[in-house]
Amino acid sequence: MKRSLPTRRYASAQLVQIAIIAFISLGSIGIVGVGFVFRQAFNSNNQVRTIQDPSRYQEIRHKLWLNQNQVRHFPNHIPPNSSEVRLAYSRGLLQGQKNNFFQLRLKLPEQQVKELHNQYKAIAKHRYIGGNTNDHQDLRNWHK
Repeated sequence: MKRSLPTRRYASAQLVQIAIIAFISLGSIGIVGVGFVFRQAFNSNNQVRTIQDPSRYQEIRHKLWLNQNQVRHFPNHIPPNSSEVRLAYSRGLLQGQKNNFFQLRLKLPEQQVKELHNQYKAIAKHRYIGGNTNDHQDLRNWHK
């Protein structure tokens, strides 16, 4: 006479063991993942890396900076007759955060600066008088 009852009990015990192993594995992965997130979020050594190499200007201007409308007033390339070129770029800790920045500083010959001034003066939407920004707000029609 064969009995099938112990076989069934053994099969259900195996399913319970497999389920327990699966839950323990998922729990371990979850704990490791949460630990990683907390370590990244609260790590004070996580400093923003700033790129200052002017030779990377083209790459930053055209590829790395995601919102091209924000940098459309930047020159397509650094003029060859410019001097004292300084570049600063950082994506911040996470792309999309507000602490991203991109700056280009350079000196051009005086004649070229005058030409550029005249070019942009013709298409300017607002004109600001130099000085303290609080003075601008207090003056009547300060943005003519």
